[in-house]
Amino acid sequence: MKNSPIHKPAPQPFPIWLAVITVITALFFGARSYYWSEPAVDEDGIFAKIIMDHTKGPTYIFLARISHRESYIYIAHPGIIYEVLKTPGFILNMNRHKGDPIDQRTVVSMRIAMSMFQYTVILLLLWAVIPRSKDPRLRGWLSFGACACLILAWTLAPQSIISSLDLQIDGTVGVLMVGLLGAAVVLASRRPDSKSGLCLVFLTAGFCGCGKTTWTLSVIAALGLSGLCLLALRFRARNNPRMPPQAGAVYSIIAAGTVLGNVISYGFDPENYRRSLDRLVSFAGSQTGTVVENVMQKLPTIWPILALLIMAAAMLAYDSFRKGSMAGAHSLFLFFLGFFLTTHLIVGSWYFPRYFAPASIAALTAAVSLLDRRAPRSALWAAAALSVVAGILALHVVHERAVAVREGSIAQKIAAINADNMRRIDYSKSHGCTPLLGVAYAVEHVSEDFVANSGGLEGARAFLAPLGRTPCDPSILYR
Repeated sequence: MKNSPIHKPAPQPFPIWLAVITVITALFFGARSYYWSEPAVDEDGIFAKIIMDHTKGPTYIFLARISHRESYIYIAHPGIIYEVLKTPGFILNMNRHKGDPIDQRTVVSMRIAMSMFQYTVILLLLWAVIPRSKDPRLRGWLSFGACACLILAWTLAPQSIISSLDLQIDGTVGVLMVGLLGAAVVLASRRPDSKSGLCLVFLTAGFCGCGKTTWTLSVIAALGLSGLCLLALRFRARNNPRMPPQAGAVYSIIAAGTVLGNVISYGFDPENYRRSLDRLVSFAGSQTGTVVENVMQKLPTIWPILALLIMAAAMLAYDSFRKGSMAGAHSLFLFFLGFFLTTHLIVGSWYFPRYFAPASIAALTAAVSLLDRRAPRSALWAAAALSVVAGILALHVVHERAVAVREGSIAQKIAAINADNMRRIDYSKSHGCTPLLGVAYAVEHVSEDFVANSGGLEGARAFLAPLGRTPCDPSILYR
């Protein structure tokens, strides 16, 4: 036995994955705990009502309450998105009576539930890159470690934290739809001969196709440009002389699933689907400012997305000069998906940070897929080190938030919101007009008449005129 070879047991994937998930879960929810108490404002109330009261489509927008009668209008986005948004409400309503006000305690519960959309994607993405038995032991676990560090840094970024707790759709259902497609593509790239993997890609593409029209257009554009790039790479002497067969199959399946998702979305709610197309045209025609001005305005918020896209682009460029089959075909699609989801927003003048949440998860999956398969060892160490630095910086921002919460900033914000709305209500009662209130305030105070302030004074006037009422001009209160 003295000269017998000693065989070291290979690391068991599931226990290591479970340990990594435990650390990420603790930091994921720990960092977000300082943001749970953020009060709901204005349009947040529309989505809070959809989640908790299961607003019936196709008129999902809670617009007004006049003489205790509620009014709703079309939302101009595919209706399936909002049906998915309702799912946490089935659990949250277990300890709530129908018709109860949606108060701040309920908002905290909703924010925790909303974060589960992003958390689900993170779990699946980590599972998709866990080393397989045939992977080289050191290389496989080094890739997994780099991917885990990058995913952790992404989850701790302030933009990811805030969007995951938002009651609106982009950072919740949007991240789920795009993220599930990304995780399925990563999984399919590791198991190119698996029919179940291709079936999963088809299902997730169909689910993503039920989302916003801009997400569908980005998927189709990413498929087209990825296909053109692969055709161009066919003629490079160092690469395989023909396109990898699995690339064409995956691209076709994604396209078919996306089209089917749009067909289902239209069949489920044709009116909001048509209105979403009209909204897309009006969105394109209402942009102001130059491209440079719009990009510079958004740069402080979206630079992490750009960093991920630049990282992915550099690894794709490196991959294109390597010999052998083009294993980056799946990653190429994910890169262009993140690219188009970002660029169609970054050059325009309309701007809410939450709009970039689907682009952010697409860019993350692109970078993770390349670290998992094609990056050299030095790049893996560099990515892990940079992710650790980014994570430390993100935790510093979280610490500043924690200090602000302890010093009473949230209580002050809630008091200011309530004071503003009470001032509008008092003015309306003394002048016989209907106040413009934030819907978030109105769903908590269910006895107050109001018109949503998000439509502006002219919108409120147009809505109230047929009812013989006039809106209060909120600007009078601040003259």
